Amino acid sequence: MDREAALIDYANKTLGWYFDGDFYSAVSECEMDLEEIQKWASIGALYDETVEHSLLSPEDADAAFSVLECLYIFCEVDLEMKGRFGKPDLQELLEPFDLPAERCLGILEKGYELLARHGLSLHRLVVAGAFNKAKQAGTR
Repeated sequence: MDREAALIDYANKTLGWYFDGDFYSAVSECEMDLEEIQKWASIGALYDETVEHSLLSPEDADAAFSVLECLYIFCEVDLEMKGRFGKPDLQELLEPFDLPAERCLGILEKGYELLARHGLSLHRLVVAGAFNKAKQAGTR
């Protein structure tokens, strides 16, 4: 399997539920380029590595995904504007979402630590096989 196909497969396993149909369809319908596929694979890795799926209801898992996507975008914009990203106010990131703060702050903290350690290009670790949760059993 080539690198792009591996990233598409990983994003589908981790985030396929998020898209109408699945991630394979979204790639085709939206004519995603490699950069967009890499970004979704990175967000999929962020989600899969920080959320303990068995502890969240499907509604909370959807909201946790939205919060982690917001964190990723915050860091992405911060990096673009400042050349680096700093730690956002995680409580502030949670405000627009109807989530239990005590549980979701831990998810955001873990997500930020992952991004701070590895950067936004988590797709590189996916290709290297560093993230295995989705491979083992799929998510959700």
